[in-house]
Amino acid sequence: MATASTSTFAPMPTPTLASIPSPPPIAKILPYLSIASSFLLASITKVWRVTLAITTYLTQHLITVSPVPILAYVLAPITVFCEVAFGFFVLTPYRTTVYLLEAMYPVYVFCGVACITGGLLGLAGRSLSQILMAFALPEEVMEVFKVEVEVERE
Repeated sequence: MATASTSTFAPMPTPTLASIPSPPPIAKILPYLSIASSFLLASITKVWRVTLAITTYLTQHLITVSPVPILAYVLAPITVFCEVAFGFFVLTPYRTTVYLLEAMYPVYVFCGVACITGGLLGLAGRSLSQILMAFALPEEVMEVFKVEVEVERE
């Protein structure tokens, strides 16, 4: 006896064309953009090479008839004189000044720190002495002291 088997499991649905998600539109364009960018880069490279070849060809012939080598030979004494004068009047004083400033830098820093420290200590001492005088001396003496200081300033 054959009995029909009843299964509780439902058969697996087969995917349909409508249920498969399609790729976004940008994904369809990417191959074309890749090809276009490769073509653009190759075109720019070719144009650059052709331009460079043309300018090289033209400048080779211009250099052979150029008066620049002749002028450089004629003006060589003036060029050498200007170079020596520049070195003597500009570079030598500049290098000497830089050397002396670099040699004197530690002394400059030491004196600067000493002046700043002395000023701060003097200001602190003056402030401390005024505070101590305000607490130690009576009001009458302080009034006389303030009047004497104002008279000295005038």
